[in-house]
Amino acid sequence: MSENDQESFRAEVTESVAVLREAIHQAAVHRDYVHLHTAEVNAALGRILVPDLGERLGLSLPHAIAALEAAGKLYLARHSATPYDPTNELVAAVGLYKLLAKVPEVEQPIQIRWVFAALGGREPDTGDEPDDLSNAASTVLAYAMATDDETGLPVALALYRRAIAACPPGHPYRRDILNNYLSALSWGGEHDTKPAEEEEAAKVLAELQQEEAGDGDGERAAMRKALVGGVLMEKATRTGDLGTFDEAINTLREALAAMPDGADGRAGFVENLGRAHLNRWLVSRNPADHAEAVSVLLECVRITDAGDPFRVRRMGFLANALMAEASSADKEQVLAVLREMSEIGPGIRPSSLAMLANSWYLAWVRFKDSVLLDTVIDLLNGSATPNGA
Repeated sequence: MSENDQESFRAEVTESVAVLREAIHQAAVHRDYVHLHTAEVNAALGRILVPDLGERLGLSLPHAIAALEAAGKLYLARHSATPYDPTNELVAAVGLYKLLAKVPEVEQPIQIRWVFAALGGREPDTGDEPDDLSNAASTVLAYAMATDDETGLPVALALYRRAIAACPPGHPYRRDILNNYLSALSWGGEHDTKPAEEEEAAKVLAELQQEEAGDGDGERAAMRKALVGGVLMEKATRTGDLGTFDEAINTLREALAAMPDGADGRAGFVENLGRAHLNRWLVSRNPADHAEAVSVLLECVRITDAGDPFRVRRMGFLANALMAEASSADKEQVLAVLREMSEIGPGIRPSSLAMLANSWYLAWVRFKDSVLLDTVIDLLNGSATPNGA
């Protein structure tokens, strides 16, 4: 778009935002949700929710934030004012707020708590569609992962449970929904999973493993198998059981062999395979496990897109693997990885920032260089410009 077209579109979006804000105001004043569903409101919403919104706005952050937030508030207002329960409105709001979560300069809107409360407190309906519920759960989980907001996890888990209840054994959606549910439980396992959730994860894992033999060789089947392998890896890491590590590694390798090179999510499963080898080495101290971990994690970083929000974490695992064995640790190779991690810049996930600081700390422990410790302190103070030593 030309600069004139972008300026014209910004004016159009500004006008549309004003329409949505006025509709929300009128609905509140008159206590009548009809104001939120007029042709004018729907047209304004349509002008905002377009592909490549940021590009069409000329990358104007204030305009994009105002537009997405106005649309999100409209969906919330529709839910609050409507005498029925349009779950799709809430899911749309979560999706919009997830987009805002990707903007480092933006503080997350407090209204997201209303969404979680409304979705989490919604009574099950006999007409619930399992795919709609699973989509809602996936959207909430994606938001929670994008923002490191753990309060979304129990909402997502509750929605997945309702989706599973709505599709009994034999239902065409059941296996995919179980797979998504297991993924959510697995993500929760990285935080403070309750014993009941661990027990639930074990049941879901067992059901999926039982069906695995007849799962076929398609990409979706490979993805499901890879997720099972990732969950087994987490279980092996918790228990230290070498047999479970072997099962996880074999399952992940089989899944990756059946998965196209460019498959969405492949890098994450390669990461799981590398971590499985690295964590197995921590138990076995077998040099072959360490060598395989380094090889796989190098491949994982290679295939991870530059803009992937998990790139810092994956490079952190690689750095940790490179310096795990004292006899083979190459200081310059490790520092090259750490510098690249640091150059990704502001706006990385809080958990990734912690991984970055911890990786520099481990480098100081390994190489006993005071400059490395200074870098850790700078990172924790939020003022790092890491150069290494």
